[in-house]
Amino acid sequence: MKGCHFTTVLIIAAFVLIAIAAGAGPVQARMISVVMDNNYPPYIFLDNNGQPQGILIDQWRLWEEKTGNTVNITATDWNTALVRMDAGEFDVIDTIFRSEAREQKYDFSKPYATLDVPLYVDADISGISGPESLEGFVVAVKSGDYTVDYLRSRGVTSFHEYPSYESIVSAAKNGDVVVFCIDKPPAVFFLHKYGIQNHFRETAPLYSGQFHRAVKKGDTATLSEVQAGFDAISPDEYANIDRKWMGSSVISTEFLWSFAVMIAGILALFAIVVLWNRTLQKKVEKSTARLREEARVSADRAEALRESEERYRNLFEHNPAPMLIYERGTLRLLAVNEAFRKTYGYTGEETLAMVLTDLYPEEEKKPIAELAKRLHGYARAGEWHHRKKDGSWMTIVAYSHDILFKGVEARVAVITDITEMKKTAEALQLAHKKLNQLNTVTFQDIQSAAFALNSYLELMKREIREPTSLPYIDRQKAIIRQLTETLDFSKKYQTMGMKPPSWQNVEQVFLFAISHLPALSAERDTAVSGLEIYADPLLETAFANLVSAMIHYGTGATRFSFRSRENPDGGISLVLEDNGHGIPSAEKETLFSPESGRGTGAGLVLAREILSITGITLREEGAEGQGTRFVIGIPRNECRFTGSGNSEMRTS
Repeated sequence: MKGCHFTTVLIIAAFVLIAIAAGAGPVQARMISVVMDNNYPPYIFLDNNGQPQGILIDQWRLWEEKTGNTVNITATDWNTALVRMDAGEFDVIDTIFRSEAREQKYDFSKPYATLDVPLYVDADISGISGPESLEGFVVAVKSGDYTVDYLRSRGVTSFHEYPSYESIVSAAKNGDVVVFCIDKPPAVFFLHKYGIQNHFRETAPLYSGQFHRAVKKGDTATLSEVQAGFDAISPDEYANIDRKWMGSSVISTEFLWSFAVMIAGILALFAIVVLWNRTLQKKVEKSTARLREEARVSADRAEALRESEERYRNLFEHNPAPMLIYERGTLRLLAVNEAFRKTYGYTGEETLAMVLTDLYPEEEKKPIAELAKRLHGYARAGEWHHRKKDGSWMTIVAYSHDILFKGVEARVAVITDITEMKKTAEALQLAHKKLNQLNTVTFQDIQSAAFALNSYLELMKREIREPTSLPYIDRQKAIIRQLTETLDFSKKYQTMGMKPPSWQNVEQVFLFAISHLPALSAERDTAVSGLEIYADPLLETAFANLVSAMIHYGTGATRFSFRSRENPDGGISLVLEDNGHGIPSAEKETLFSPESGRGTGAGLVLAREILSITGITLREEGAEGQGTRFVIGIPRNECRFTGSGNSEMRTS
């Protein structure tokens, strides 16, 4: 009899929960974009296929379930994450420490993890216990990490920055690093991964940081929504995720204590049920009547849901892009739309007998099957190949999302055919390559001919005895020299932008540039130590052309300077100037034109084009009679100071 009463209680409780869930109003779902570090195990790291995994990925997926919203997660190296967050590409940044500087541009969530940050020192080195004992040592750190600001505030000035924690530990294994500072959880993971845990000793923590989630300053609506979703996750759910990635001991005192509490709770619950059972009968009758009414309301809502599903089915069937739905796990095709049938040539009945991998070539079947098992939420599957019914192949990209299709867990995929686009791109690339090859051969032939012609003119000059003929030969040699310079300009202009930009030390590149030019007789003053800018590999050519122009216009110059200054917007200006005669006012309008009368225009055009690839500007601000003054404007995200106690400018 008691068992019957207990069963009745459970049934009523289940009905009540269903009624509460049914009574909740609809929530408008939306997409939240999140960026985070990609190299912080066990919280976040990449698997063998480059897909993010770890504690935070599982927490965000559970957040999706709690809120009904969708999260698009981007995991990248930390410095890139900061830059792209400030560029407005994302709503939320995760795995971020809170600092005074960051509080100026972010609003932060509650902390959710406290992390010790020690130093790691080669086991053969003794005497290092903290920042005060690091003098003379180069400390390996991660670009953009709060650790850099912390150590600089305590007098440490020598750093070697790496893009990720794993690259630091890898360098340590190779003997390139003897001291590094990274957070303890990823340090333990990577030291064991590379098998060097016994080769380094760990100091006491320098400080303890805390992980937060943050949004743009003032975006309190998103911050509240994010925090509310994580607050809805229960402690047990958090513990299950932590246990998955951190593991647990076989039996612990906490387990024994929890077991004892559970037994006591069961006994107490049993006693309460026995007492409650005596007064429950009347409440059952009242609750049953209420449940009947709620069941009627639920039926009405079910009809509304059926109508909604019909609308979505029409949107799927008549979408102009090919679409398919496949079952998770089995990969069995459940439905395709009209555009799919027309594009691929299969009938609806034929597709129902197929699995997803039937569309792929043999070498792609296993990779796509493994990828399909891992995909959750909204995802881009990347570039693949599909076979049509007639046996022809097409190159596609697919975007997919989880859905519940007729009670079956499935994914719906939208397919884009990029076959023609790929062919066009490949044809353009081949044509560009052939054109470059032709230009290179042509440049070499013309330069060889010009060199030979110049040699013959020099021989003629030695043989001719008529003085009136010598100026003509000199003029011909000048024309050949101008032709050679034009060819050199064309070759450099052709290669401009062919290689990706990179961080370059301004002082070193500048010294290399002027080493190829005639020695400057004027006093030289340079103050750009420690400055790096993000520029095209032809930066040295740009500097050389600017200095050549200054020499050209620098009659009477006794002083030459190259200095940096900070702009109000956070960027940097490089000022290259002398105190010579300067550029005549009449020539300023055509200074950056290839047709400039005094022969510097082409070089200045090339310099300005090289700098503009990464958004760097070039202008001339000197006054005639007071000297030449070139000003190079560098955006804040394209410059940084390193190794001189200055703060990095390319941070966000």
